[in-house]
Formats: sequence, C-alpha cells, structure tokens
Amino acid sequence: MTEAAATVFVVDDDPAMRDSLAFMFTGTGLAVRTYASAEAFLAGLEPEADGCLILDLRMPGMNGHELHRRLNALGVQLPVIVLTGHGDVPLAVAEMRIGAFDFLTKPVNREVLLKQASAAIDLGRALRRQVGEVEEFRRKLMTLSTRELEVMDRVAQGQANKEIAHRLGLSVRTVANHRAHLSHKLGAANAADLVRKLGLIGRIGFHAEDGGAGVTR
Repeated sequence: MTEAAATVFVVDDDPAMRDSLAFMFTGTGLAVRTYASAEAFLAGLEPEADGCLILDLRMPGMNGHELHRRLNALGVQLPVIVLTGHGDVPLAVAEMRIGAFDFLTKPVNREVLLKQASAAIDLGRALRRQVGEVEEFRRKLMTLSTRELEVMDRVAQGQANKEIAHRLGLSVRTVANHRAHLSHKLGAANAADLVRKLGLIGRIGFHAEDGGAGVTR
C-alpha cells in the first residue's frame, strides 16, 4: 500500500470504531495510533508526522471540525479524511473548504477507505517534499548579492543577456558571469528551472529593491 513508516492517526470517541480501524490498518503494514478525543490527539501532536488523520466530526469537547481548523492554524501538513456517522452536505462543504482530503460516512467501505488513506499519505509526503524544497531555496536565495538578484529577476522575466546588460548598464560578459554565479548558488540547471523554483515561492516578478527577502504579493 505504502511505506511502513507512515502512521494512520485515528481520532474517534467510539472505542469500537477505533479498534476496528486499528485492526484494519495494522493488517496493511501501517502503524496506527488511536485517540478518544481531539484534545488527546493535540496533546501528543507531532507536526512533522508522516501519515494521515482519520477524523470523526461529532465528539464531546472539541469536535473534529474544530480540530481540523486548529491543525490548519498550526500549519500541520497531515491530510485529513473525515469519517462520520452523521454526514450531511453542510458538514461536507465546511470540511472541504478547509482542506479535507475526503469526506466519508459510516459505515465506510473498507477498500474505499484503504485506497483513500494510501492516496492521502502520498499527498502528505509530496507536500512535505515541496515545503522542504521551498525552504531550501529560500535559504539559497538569501546568499545572492543585490546585483545577482537584479539579474535573476530579469532572467525570470525571459530577458536575454544582451537586454539585461543594456537595462542594467553592464557588459554582456558581466551579466553572463552574474547569471552563472546565481544559477550555481541556487542550484538551477537553466532559466526554466529557475522560473519553476521562483514560482514555488510566488517570487516571479520580484525586484531587488524589495531587499532580497520578500515575496511578491
């Protein structure tokens, strides 16, 4: 199904449901952790956890929807599959609006749940890889000089070395050198790769006068 390192977190106040889900997922080779309440889950929260969250909505104390909102506020990248016995359109819409991976009702089809959990785990891993790539690129971006940032901005806009040299009052050779240095620092294979990396952090259209650390709004 997926790598054994992943963990399925189950938050449901029904002990029979927790046991049933734990048995089902353990049988696929996944680790499982169950919690009887949202509060218990938050107490043991691991922000970088690899896996997915199977979440009941209607629970005493903090309900599932409130927990999901709390996780979003904390920036936790853990895909959420909502599993409830009281599913209705308003609840489904509310959950999808705050990023639920899927919304399933009890009793749930075993194969459907296993398939969606696997897909959710894969999505979570992809999101974490992207976040890691973005943070690494930001760190590299901070090593560029002001002139390199100016050249980078114009390369991202598709300008050729000759045009960049004219606009910045530099020689073509100097522009080529700056371009080679910034590409090396950023680990960009070519202009297209540079544009892709800048796009990940919303930085297309960046200008050096912004100070080198901002993101285009």
